[in-house]
Amino acid sequence: MNQVVNSQTLLFLTCIEIGIIMGMFYDLIRIFRKIIPHPNWFIQVEDTLYWVSGALIGFAILYMHNYGKIRFFVFLGMLLGGVFYLCTFSIIFMKFATWLIDLMKQIIDYILHILGIPIKWIIHLIKIPLKAFQRLLLRLNTYRRRQTKKLSRKIYYQKSDVRSQLKYGKTK
Repeated sequence: MNQVVNSQTLLFLTCIEIGIIMGMFYDLIRIFRKIIPHPNWFIQVEDTLYWVSGALIGFAILYMHNYGKIRFFVFLGMLLGGVFYLCTFSIIFMKFATWLIDLMKQIIDYILHILGIPIKWIIHLIKIPLKAFQRLLLRLNTYRRRQTKKLSRKIYYQKSDVRSQLKYGKTK
């Protein structure tokens, strides 16, 4: 009888450990969500996969330790382990992880800012000849428009001369 109680107590403690481990994995999923924002449908898929895998692990532990006999205290142990972790260590862990993520984002932003300075200078240096080229193209375009107007006027007057000669005859 004593051995049965010991094995059931060991199973209960193992289930508490499983609850704590499941809470840790969920915190890792939450950290992943903070690093890379997800759409709602993807969060639902992640949560579904988490709970399915948690149920499979729980039943695998039940099968290994208790030969598949479902006991109430097994689920109670998992629940207590998860609640214990989420109420104690999870708060500290998530605050630390959030602080670390924010720090890393600031460091990355600073590095990108430093790397962006030479790129901005290069863009500025490229803009100088481009602006000169743009002004040259604008002058050429203006010159082309003037020449087109002159040519169209010349053609218009030539056509009007031809029409007047046809209408009134040659005047030589």
